[in-house]
Amino acid sequence: MSAINTSRRSRSACRDAATMRVQARRRKTSIVAQAMTLLFTLLLPAPNVASPLASELLVLASVPKAMRAEVDAAMTAILEESKQHHEVIEIDEHSELSSSQKSRIDRSAARLIALGTNACRRLADIGRIATCALLSAEAFTDIDCGSTCDRLEAVIMDQPLDRQMAVANSVYPALGKFGLISARSADTVDIRPGSDSKLSYPAGTHLDYQRYRKHQSLIPQVERSLGHNDALLTQAESTIFDRSALNVVLLTAYGNSKPVIGYSRTFVKAGALISAYSTPAQVLREVLAPPEPRERSVNVRTENRSTARRMRTPLYFSVAENQQIAMSLGLVKRRELDPTKDYIDADFSS
Repeated sequence: MSAINTSRRSRSACRDAATMRVQARRRKTSIVAQAMTLLFTLLLPAPNVASPLASELLVLASVPKAMRAEVDAAMTAILEESKQHHEVIEIDEHSELSSSQKSRIDRSAARLIALGTNACRRLADIGRIATCALLSAEAFTDIDCGSTCDRLEAVIMDQPLDRQMAVANSVYPALGKFGLISARSADTVDIRPGSDSKLSYPAGTHLDYQRYRKHQSLIPQVERSLGHNDALLTQAESTIFDRSALNVVLLTAYGNSKPVIGYSRTFVKAGALISAYSTPAQVLREVLAPPEPRERSVNVRTENRSTARRMRTPLYFSVAENQQIAMSLGLVKRRELDPTKDYIDADFSS
């Protein structure tokens, strides 16, 4: 009988020991689970609190394929140097935003940059405050933004007339009187501050404005302008200077032994004498890592409509010249140019 009781007590002790081991394992599992829950809670961001790695800059890009590699390289270098957290959304030159892309833009609290005309147009449709770049003044003013125009500003590729005149006169002092043929009204031919009033041009220079007559041949208009001036100044106006018209202008000007001041590096390669122009890298340097803000609002008229558009010309620019044209016209050069330099207006002030 005593042996039986001893056996029972032994089995009971084993059961108690097993129960205690199970309870211990459960307590250990519970502690581990609580620790894991606490760890995940610490790692996850608190609701409604912005992550410290949230993008500071959202770039919507729709640049032509021909300049995409140049833009991508410049943008990468500038953003890496400035160490800004950023996000880039790319679309082609004609497509609309997808619903997911619109959602990403709507949710973003970052500063918005649109590169290219289509990107600027899509942000105008959304109605967000944005800065547009890598587009012309003509393209920017053609964007139908309705009541949201005041939410957009642009750093345009166009160079101001007084800059082109100062550069040409500084390099070739014989050029002081410049003729201009423009489809724009006389008070909107430039894109500098105060374009609704009389503009002040560089010392020793004069601008002779002539309104373009679309029902008249371009050749006599060019000859009339050149008859009273030292050079013909051109602007990026598609209503006048398409590809075929540029050849006509160049042939007519050089037939009169007068140079043409271009508005792009490509135009200089084609036969214009000289031109200030801005590269994508120079514009992106200003837009992505801007210096002190420069507020420049101008009044742009399209036919009978008047719409305020905030746009400014690039701060930095380069200069292209065609020395063969200068030699053929017998122009004496006063100063040398550095094709790799980022110029500012002060470099050509008298």
